[in-house]
Amino acid sequence: MLAVARAVGWSADWETLRSRPTIARIMETTGLSRRTVQRWLRWLERRGLLDVVRPGTTARFSPGILRRGEPNEAREWLLVDPTDTPSGSLDFA
Repeated sequence: MLAVARAVGWSADWETLRSRPTIARIMETTGLSRRTVQRWLRWLERRGLLDVVRPGTTARFSPGILRRGEPNEAREWLLVDPTDTPSGSLDFA
């Protein structure tokens, strides 16, 4: 989890606290599998440590926005201060 959180943090714009690394970039940085990266990102989102600003999309699911052959749009997050999360929200269960 920490490796994924660091990868997102390293990609952040520190003025806006927004970050949008791709899954591929996080996989490259951490050495983790695609599915593991996705699980940890969702874990961070569910616990309020990453707020989704833009959900991201692919041409397959958004043909009106992206065309085949164009790059996918990465998910964008707003980094959240972990000291501002509700008590108990960082449970690893």
